[in-house]
Amino acid sequence: MRRMIVAPIAVALVAGALMIPSALGTPGPPLSIAALGSAVSAGTCTDSSCADRPQNSWSTGTNPAVASHRLRLKKLAHGIRDARFRQPIRAYTLASSRYRTVADLEDQMRRAVALPWRYATIDLGVGDLCAGTSRGGFRSELKRALAIFGKQLDPHLTREVLVPSIEDLVRHWRVLRADPAASRVLKAHRFD
Repeated sequence: MRRMIVAPIAVALVAGALMIPSALGTPGPPLSIAALGSAVSAGTCTDSSCADRPQNSWSTGTNPAVASHRLRLKKLAHGIRDARFRQPIRAYTLASSRYRTVADLEDQMRRAVALPWRYATIDLGVGDLCAGTSRGGFRSELKRALAIFGKQLDPHLTREVLVPSIEDLVRHWRVLRADPAASRVLKAHRFD
């Protein structure tokens, strides 16, 4: 695909990042990010191979066309006149197309608590819509997975988690089917 369409998520992150206390104990944006969730956060199917493409992740991606949270954090950090914020943003992409529903989140959470991230995104729900996960089931699985953070995270570290809402799939389809390259990819692959 020639272009990426990424909805603006968490405008508050950009607007308020300079007021968030960093792991260094000084104001500033987080210098580490983790992406948890499903294929959307793994950049899956952003080219004709339909493989996971972490560089195209809306969260931790390095592709400038995506304008990921990682790249936005980097821009914010490099705008601060303090050498501590000139270092690269560390990123951990735990999301994968292998993970399809909220029931798969618990495994990612257990791996995430061992990593030194300060800001994490959790994008899921599309697979649950397709699989017919009930609202109650979704809620209880999400609570169980999020409880891992409460039990296992170091209480001395400041960590923040963003759980965005489920995308507008109808709008995505309308936009993507108008792009000839995207249309070819969608027609060539089954999305189970």
